[in-house]
Amino acid sequence: MCGVPMDLLPEFPAEANIIFLNESAKFDKDIVAKIKKQLVDGKIVVITSGLYKAMQGKGIETLLN
Repeated sequence: MCGVPMDLLPEFPAEANIIFLNESAKFDKDIVAKIKKQLVDGKIVVITSGLYKAMQGKGIETLLN
């Protein structure tokens, strides 16, 4: 546990400047597009290795190097 304070939300918080997504975000069929929009808008998106692994082959690798 890293002890980072955050508000847990059941929906994608597009208005937030920083978003932390864990593996459970894989159930959102539009998650890659939402992540891309946040990045294009200059916002910060932090994802776990679990989400990255779950989304391989579904476009996530085009956003990260």
